[in-house]
Amino acid sequence: MSHELAHTSDALLGPWDEQLSLLYLEELRRHVPRISARNRGVSDPWLVTTQPAAEWIPLSCLDHASVPQPDEVLTERTFSDGQVLRYEILPLRYWREKLEKLEETLELRRRLVKEIPL
Repeated sequence: MSHELAHTSDALLGPWDEQLSLLYLEELRRHVPRISARNRGVSDPWLVTTQPAAEWIPLSCLDHASVPQPDEVLTERTFSDGQVLRYEILPLRYWREKLEKLEETLELRRRLVKEIPL
């Protein structure tokens, strides 16, 4: 996805069209497993799309709106004193946080629809 297209998602008035939403979710699900393989940075254009998607995916798509987390990949660093530090690199952690926020927002919307029917 280009940066221009990614930023366009923020400018679209919602709710998004059902077909657009389902296509977006399908493509995002394809993209997530490739994050660590391609060592995508925090400048990945997909990152700016998660918040607008969380807000503008229509109610009709909420049951289909979930995106799995990327596989956990820990980097190891061994210090001279033998201590080993395991950590997740920043881009993966940032992706994980964005996807968690997306899922939290979608879940909140699902609960609101159940508790306050339109």
